Amino acid sequence: MDIYWEGDGMYFWDNFGNTRYWQMQKAGPTQIVECSVEFDYEKDLLYLTDLEQERVLAFSSYLAGFSETTPVGIKIDYLCQKAKLKVVRGFGRYDKTPQTTAFHDKYGNLSNRIKVIYCIKPG
Repeated sequence: MDIYWEGDGMYFWDNFGNTRYWQMQKAGPTQIVECSVEFDYEKDLLYLTDLEQERVLAFSSYLAGFSETTPVGIKIDYLCQKAKLKVVRGFGRYDKTPQTTAFHDKYGNLSNRIKVIYCIKPG
């Protein structure tokens, strides 16, 4: 279980470079696989990149028993189990990723340090 990210499950990224980066950061042997996943966007997805959905879930009764110090992965696993959600989509900030200069300006609106991460829940 990964309590500091999107909880228990199999993790996916939207490009090979981000996948390789994660593979190098993990201790022990890991494998990279490519697959297609089908799911119902309305019923199966916890969409943590949607502020509106996150606000609704933050005030739902599902998370009432958790404190702010509870690791996010534990909250996500519990929420997914109770709401029968199968896929989590979120953004991860990788501060150790070197910021490129080709598409970065003084305003900092674009960043290669933000990664889209998907977690497919067990079962």
